[in-house]
Amino acid sequence: MPQQEREELSRRIERSFLDSSLYKNTSAVLIYVSSPIEVDTNGLIENCFRDGKRVLVPRCLTGGNVMEFCEIDSFDMLISGAFGISEPDSSVKAAAEIPDDSVCVTPGLAFDKSGHRLGFGKGFYDRFLADYKGIAAGLCYENGLCDCVFHEEHDIAVDMLFTEKDVYVFG
Repeated sequence: MPQQEREELSRRIERSFLDSSLYKNTSAVLIYVSSPIEVDTNGLIENCFRDGKRVLVPRCLTGGNVMEFCEIDSFDMLISGAFGISEPDSSVKAAAEIPDDSVCVTPGLAFDKSGHRLGFGKGFYDRFLADYKGIAAGLCYENGLCDCVFHEEHDIAVDMLFTEKDVYVFG
């Protein structure tokens, strides 16, 4: 996808998410810091800072393919971490608790019409979402939406999906 198109579609997805009651009614957003092949989350994160939302981003832990979420208030708190993904540096403590009214913005390369996602195959988010009490929301370009993504019993679907054209609610 050309860079200019990616940026435009990402802004539309961002606006859809920011205009949603899901975002307006949450106190905390758990959100990945995007890579160049994902929907850009930098604008969302900046809006969360401006809107006074707690922003928690994942940090991958060695061994066991698990992650912890750490609260940040600036992009300056991030370094290049596991898999070249930006994550909180080691001086940032993990969040002691995650509010039940939080939203977890979950990455995916593609999503299906049931909320299952094609991730990077390490299971970090599936392990986290298994015990997560808030709402899981995906961000995806409409051309990344398909009828069926292969998934296994332990894979966790998102509750909502935001694209540049629509909002899908599952379950």
